[in-house]
Amino acid sequence: MHSRTALILVRLNGAAVLGLGLLFWAGYARALITLHMALGVILVLALWTLAGLAWRRDVSGATVAIAFSWGLVVPILGVVQLSLPSGNGYGLLRVLHLIVGLGVIAQAESLKSG
Repeated sequence: MHSRTALILVRLNGAAVLGLGLLFWAGYARALITLHMALGVILVLALWTLAGLAWRRDVSGATVAIAFSWGLVVPILGVVQLSLPSGNGYGLLRVLHLIVGLGVIAQAESLKSG
C-alpha cells in the first residue's frame, strides 16, 4: 500500500469515526457502534501502515514507535469505555478516547511528510 492510499484511508475513516462518535454522544445511532469499531480498526491499521512506510524512509524510530503505540491506545480506550457504566469516570474516558482518536489522525498527517 502506498502512503497516499493509507493517508486517504486515515482521513476518510477518521471523519466517519468522528461523526459516528459524535452521534453516539448525542444519544443517536447506537446500533452503529460495531461499524464505528470496524472503521476504527481500519484507521489504526492505516496509521500503522504509514508508520511502517515512514520507518522504511528512515524516519526516527521514536516517531514510528509513538505512532504505533498511539494506535494501540485508541482501541483499548474504546473497549474499556464499552465496559464502564455511566458515571465512574465514563465522561472523562469518552473525552480521552476522542482526544487520542484525533491524535491518530494527527500522527498520520505527521508521518506523511516524514
